[in-house]
Formats: sequence, C-alpha cells, structure tokens
Amino acid sequence: MAGPLLQVLIRLKHNKSHRIQIAARYRIIDLIEQLARDLHLTVDQLLHIAIYRHGPNGCSLLYPFNNTHYDVLDKYGLTSNEELHIDLTDLILDEEEEEDDDNNNLSSIKPPEESSTTNKNLSKFGQLIRYSVPSDNNCLFSSIYFVLHSGKLDVSSSKYLRNLVATKIESDQITYSEAILGRTNSDYCKWIRCGKRNIYFFFICKTFFFFVSIDDSWGGGIELAILTQEYQIEICVINTESGGRIDYFGEDKHFPYRVFLLYNNLHYDPGKQILFLF
Repeated sequence: MAGPLLQVLIRLKHNKSHRIQIAARYRIIDLIEQLARDLHLTVDQLLHIAIYRHGPNGCSLLYPFNNTHYDVLDKYGLTSNEELHIDLTDLILDEEEEEDDDNNNLSSIKPPEESSTTNKNLSKFGQLIRYSVPSDNNCLFSSIYFVLHSGKLDVSSSKYLRNLVATKIESDQITYSEAILGRTNSDYCKWIRCGKRNIYFFFICKTFFFFVSIDDSWGGGIELAILTQEYQIEICVINTESGGRIDYFGEDKHFPYRVFLLYNNLHYDPGKQILFLF
C-alpha cells in the first residue's frame, strides 16, 4: 500500500492485544471498516470507539474529539514514533456474552479470566490524562458530561444535569432532609437549579444601583452521589491538594464502569484513564 504507514495497537482482552499497520491516507471510517471486517463486528458498533495517539509526549484523544470519522488520519501529523491505541475490551466482552460457546466469530481471542468490570483495576501501564473545563462554577457538571460522552465538552449540559439532580432531591424529601442539605428541600432545589446568588451594590453619594447574578452552587458530594446512581457508574474524585486522596461514589454498587474527576478544593476537571497492555 503506497504512502507512509501508521502503527495501530488494538486491545482486545485484559491479556491480549494486536498490532496492525494502516496507510496514513486512511480515513477514520476506513480504519473502523477494517476493524469491523477483521473482528466480525458491524461498523455501527465501532463508530463510537475512542482512538488515542500515543508517543513520547504521552497520550491524547484523537477521536471522537472535534472531528468526524471522515477525517483523514494524515491530517493529524502523526510521526513515525507515534501509534494509535484502540481499546475494544468492553465491546468484545459484550459480543461474547451474546454468542454461544461454539460460535467461532472471535475464535482467535481467548475468553477472559477475570470479571468484565475491566475498569476496576489500574494497569501498571495505565495513564490518567487530565482535561480542562471552564472555571464557571459549572465545572462539576461539565466534567461529568465530558466523561460520559467520550471527551465531548458541552457547557450547556449543566442546566440539564442540575435539573436532574434537583428532580431526584424533590422526589425523596425523607432522604434529602434539611439536616442533610443544610437548608429546606425546596430551597436547595431552587439553589441547585438556578445556581445564582444576587449581589447588590449601592453608592451613597451618587444615585447608583448595580445588580450582579453570580453562579455559586457548583455542586459536590450530594450531586455526585445522585449522578453515580442515575448513570450507573462509579465516580472517583481525586483530590490533588490532599495527597491524591480518592473519594469513591458508588464503589459498593459494583457498577461496570468507573470515571475520574480531579479536584483541587476549588475546581473539578475530568480525567480519562488510558489502559494499555504490551
């Protein structure tokens, strides 16, 4: 195949990975179609996979992140000492659960020897990549949306997530009592929905009135506990100012997925766990 070649590492199992070479002139959709043929999957199953570029400077998300599957790989300026990493562990496991034992579509892949909750244990070859979201007091909600949507940032999502939390609190006034919330249930719901406090400035010597509305209800443990239940995910909050202390939300529920947030006592950022097995 003419033109430069790119290295692609495909993680299929906890203990099995595979490398292929593709032409740099391939589009992302061409790579996805080749994987679908080789693994007896459908293109639709692979359209939402995450593709990372890995090199001397670490890992970064290549797709999906402000691009489409019709982009040509060559446009990203990948060098000879970089390669693409794709983790299909969860997808392969889901496929095998739906097939009979005698189905040989994936005969070259050994069955896993451990639980399908692949994200529960960090590999010694893993990395946690920190991404940034705006410091607009919606950082917790923006970070949650980011980790749930494969690295997509949508600052407008905070309104939906705030309302989701408030609706849950309103529906259970016994659990979410004034003793837990620090204010009445209705006041807390208004506060978390609007997220605004009003500040008034008066000048005595001149007739002047100034009004500012500031968002100060950024959310915390209560919101995280609700979101972990609503989305059936374990949320790990790493406090970077407390020696890397990790607060776990949903740890006892044995959810199949784990996501990471980083917190410095003022601001939340999303983290992405990258696992590779060589």
